[in-house]
Amino acid sequence: RSTLFPYTTLFRSRSHMDAYGIMQITAPTAQDIGLIDPANPVKNIMAAAKYLDQLRALIPDNAKEPDRTYLAMAAYNVGIGHLTDAIKLTKIQGGDPNRWRDIRERLALLSNPKYYRKLRNGYARGEETIQYVENIRALHDLMIWVETQHNLIRDAKH
Repeated sequence: RSTLFPYTTLFRSRSHMDAYGIMQITAPTAQDIGLIDPANPVKNIMAAAKYLDQLRALIPDNAKEPDRTYLAMAAYNVGIGHLTDAIKLTKIQGGDPNRWRDIRERLALLSNPKYYRKLRNGYARGEETIQYVENIRALHDLMIWVETQHNLIRDAKH
């Protein structure tokens, strides 16, 4: 029995889109990035990092950090085509296509037929993508806070 037993279900889980493993990579994406064993958590995470880097390269150069990373994370979740649709919709509606906060507003519209029927890639679960990116942002903020608290306690002892 593996020492990772409690986590093996997570490593082998599948989403409604048939994404697989801890980083929920779809079979076509796994093939594109050379992931042979998606159940292997280390390989899955490394492949996901490679894929996220590829997506960052597809984000327009005008998007600055941290928006560039947020947009790449959104593309990781919803797909670059749907993110492109949200960028297009943001431009049409007069928002800034390089800012996460503006695109975030339009991602939710990708599940509304009034909007998605006019877009190249059609329907998408934009609300799920918003929640995905916001959850990662919250976790990142929490990690920074914990590290700061740890450093404050350590420095107070010395």
